[in-house]
Amino acid sequence: MSHEDVRRHAPVSGPRAKPRELETAEEELKLGEFQNVPCLSMSEAALLVKAILDRRTRRGVNRVWSEYFDAFAYFRHAESIEAVERLVGAHQELASFEKAQLSTLRCTDAEEAERLIPSLTDKISNEDLQILLDDIHAIRLLDAERA
Repeated sequence: MSHEDVRRHAPVSGPRAKPRELETAEEELKLGEFQNVPCLSMSEAALLVKAILDRRTRRGVNRVWSEYFDAFAYFRHAESIEAVERLVGAHQELASFEKAQLSTLRCTDAEEAERLIPSLTDKISNEDLQILLDDIHAIRLLDAERA
């Protein structure tokens, strides 16, 4: 069969799927179907995945996930993760995604946090954001001492 025959007899596709809205985390959060879904920080996700992995053998993909979380989870102890969750959770003006990002990223000042999470700009004052970041950092220092 020639290339021309294939084109002529190519199956007709069904109706096209509706294009998805572009998901962005800029000044305005546009997270599509995930807009109102609770988000986890890297440390929270690590805690959950480690609990699951402890019930399974640590081979293959499970080992890769474990190594990834070991490398990038900011907090190591459940008490610290819960303390940060309570801290960021008190800021009802922030979206779940923003709270997870603040808990995961290692921002040292409000300006850096706003550059990395542009949607924070009009939601929380720089002063309140700096206090929040300082409190997160203090919990991190305590978490590191427990190691």
